[in-house]
Amino acid sequence: MNSGAYVQIASGVTIQSYTVTDLIPGTVYSYIVNARNLVGFGGYSSSVSIMAASRPFTPVVPVTRMISNTNVNLTWTAPFDGGTPITSYIVKLRYSNGVTFGTQVNFCDGS
Repeated sequence: MNSGAYVQIASGVTIQSYTVTDLIPGTVYSYIVNARNLVGFGGYSSSVSIMAASRPFTPVVPVTRMISNTNVNLTWTAPFDGGTPITSYIVKLRYSNGVTFGTQVNFCDGS
């Protein structure tokens, strides 16, 4: 489809709201609206664009591998990205006392 062409997706809408369904994640959509009264149609609104995307899904349980008695390697499979690339992860740990939580950023490059 020509990127400059719009396809009519609804007509006869009688309230100032419309829900578009069955969008493709990761796709950018642009919308315009015009109004009609007894005299006829007015001009089109300026366009608004939005990417159909959501938060990424939850990663599966990480796999651990001991590197030494002071280092462990965590690996995981990337979850569905929600329609836009995942840009980073947060890695958290629970200390051995079972109460204190912290974010591990030392030696973790996020890849």
